[in-house]
Amino acid sequence: YNHKTQKKEMTNEEICCVLDQLKIVGTKSIIISGGEPLCRDNIFDLLDYASKRLSVGLLTNGVKAGGQPINATEAKRMASSCKWVQVSLDSLNPQTYKEVRGSETMEAAITSIKHLAAAGVPIEVSMTLQHDNIVEAPSFQETFRTSVCANVPIRFKFAHGPDKGNNFLPTQQQLENLI
Repeated sequence: YNHKTQKKEMTNEEICCVLDQLKIVGTKSIIISGGEPLCRDNIFDLLDYASKRLSVGLLTNGVKAGGQPINATEAKRMASSCKWVQVSLDSLNPQTYKEVRGSETMEAAITSIKHLAAAGVPIEVSMTLQHDNIVEAPSFQETFRTSVCANVPIRFKFAHGPDKGNNFLPTQQQLENLI
């Protein structure tokens, strides 16, 4: 139980026990995702622990608790513990990023991407196309390559699932305009 967030979370001991059990039953690799894994205080220790047992992939927004980026030392730790890292970056426009993510942490995410790439982490960026950012898709790759990192692969995904009145899915017209 995390008293700060009022949510139930596994303890470090429970997580380590699960990782040990996964190894025992023959699991070869795992993907750690969220919520946001980087918000866990000891995530780098857990990544180290997991990587001694399994091949580890990490899905993240690249932003630690408090809106902080991954620093160069943490990126080096991730280079030794993660086989790959995928960072969600849904816009390079601060206003759009805030609309999509609900936070103003775009610069922290970009700093994390730069540190991860410099540390040699096998990294890719993922942009999930949805109603608020789809018009940026055609220019995203070139802008990213010139202003953030020239050699990091970019993956585009479409938002999907029930919209439930949130209006996050691209409209038919927006999709047709991509062609």
